[in-house]
Amino acid sequence: MPIINVVVATEEQRAHLLTHCTELKHFLARELSCDKIELASADFTLWIFVMPREGRLADVELLITAHAFPERVERQDSACFNIEGFMKANLGLDAKAWLALCELGHNINLIS
Repeated sequence: MPIINVVVATEEQRAHLLTHCTELKHFLARELSCDKIELASADFTLWIFVMPREGRLADVELLITAHAFPERVERQDSACFNIEGFMKANLGLDAKAWLALCELGHNINLIS
């Protein structure tokens, strides 16, 4: 399932994002669902890191890793723009978003 790494510049941004993480995960579930898979907010892992702003493009940056379903590949740029727009309009955060699409494996816990 998709992993969302978010890097923010301040503890205040981290706290703000934590209060809105459910809302963000719901939006991402809608944005990244496709014909092959319907996502729910519970399908995402969200990691938030605080790091200095130096060397980055924005105060808030999202790197979303997800499976490269053809539909996602076709709309990956618009998905990033939509995510950036959501962050600004709904959370008041200027953000940059990257969607890393790749082949993903699954962890299956096998008990002997």
